[in-house]
Amino acid sequence: MSNKIKIIICFLSFISCFLAAGGANADYYNEGILKSTNVLSGATVSAITGFRVTSAMEATASTSVQFSQDRVNFYNSSGVKGGWDICSDGTTIIDISGLGWSGGILFYKLKLRTYDALTTPTTTDIQVDYDGTEVPADSGVRYPNEGTLVSTDLLAGLSGNLNGSEKFGYNISSLPAGTAVYAQFSQDGENWYNSSGTKWGWDTLSAGSHLEAASALGLSGLGWSGDNFYYKLKFTSIDGEQTPAVSEISLLKSATQINAPITNKSSGGLVGDWTFNGPDMDWASTTAEALDRSGEANNGNVIGAKAAIGVSGQGMEFDGADDYVDAGDVYNGVKTLAFWIKADSTTEDIIDLDGGTHTASSTSGTITANGFVSPAVYVDGSVGSTITTEWHYIVFTTETAINANDMDIGKIGSSFF
Repeated sequence: MSNKIKIIICFLSFISCFLAAGGANADYYNEGILKSTNVLSGATVSAITGFRVTSAMEATASTSVQFSQDRVNFYNSSGVKGGWDICSDGTTIIDISGLGWSGGILFYKLKLRTYDALTTPTTTDIQVDYDGTEVPADSGVRYPNEGTLVSTDLLAGLSGNLNGSEKFGYNISSLPAGTAVYAQFSQDGENWYNSSGTKWGWDTLSAGSHLEAASALGLSGLGWSGDNFYYKLKFTSIDGEQTPAVSEISLLKSATQINAPITNKSSGGLVGDWTFNGPDMDWASTTAEALDRSGEANNGNVIGAKAAIGVSGQGMEFDGADDYVDAGDVYNGVKTLAFWIKADSTTEDIIDLDGGTHTASSTSGTITANGFVSPAVYVDGSVGSTITTEWHYIVFTTETAINANDMDIGKIGSSFF
């Protein structure tokens, strides 16, 4: 008797979660893997013949599947251990009769991958074709009860960022009864630990927002330093109708570190000084403010930007879409503009002093003081104009004073940093 079992998977996808890790950097879950329970439990099966996957995906995303009878060793339909069958957009029918499997045992892994945070693959339906008796209705195995998401290296391209004070911030927007979310951490993507440093241990995460230092998960037990950090999330469910959801992840410094005093800042002749450091931000105000520490009270309104690990203490992260700081009318007579920058690319619109006439931008790695009269340009203390995607200290000077009457940090006109 030929049968089909339809496995309800409740619109599986994975969520883009951006990381506050300094500069304009953002990372996302680029891969998620779901491992099923035994989908043929309780059935008498003489031959397992086919597997059908219905997915929706853009060209920058993919869905793959592999199969097992012991939930340890997985194969593609050709019998290649560790191999994957690639699914297409729509319904993919995979002939797995060549595996020669029988018996009421079949596990599968489903891998969803994207190279673009805006194009997430989804899988809405799975069916198994086999010869034998029906799976009992009360078997309770028609839902993949466990799935994991593994991040990219959140500190790729940065240097010297871990010092043991970090915290793992997260927001679990939905955690129905019978579901759970767990976390592990790694520096090499292979060996995983919980926050106490126990290898292969897991931290159980709780519902709600834990994005502030007071409620985030402390990582001091790991004692890590260096430039690499990965995390893994495990989702579990005992009910095919319920799935937990994580909407945001961030890597935070502890309050004592992110609010660290900046001892090398300039002081003389300042008319605007926005450090973005912890004590210099007022997130409780109606508009969220970057406080001006020059003494001139030119506080800037923060539009969308978030706190991030800076070159010293705290910095600000801009998403490149609509984040900026509006400092308004600062001063008539500006002759020097100085700032730290770490961008995702070497072509950026950075600062606008007066509505587009006098601006700071970079093009293909060349930093430019646009509209400045005979400017002197310094990069990291030396005359020059070349920058990379690492941290750089930029200084522009001119003898011709500028009226900074409409200053925006993080955008020029309608173009954002």
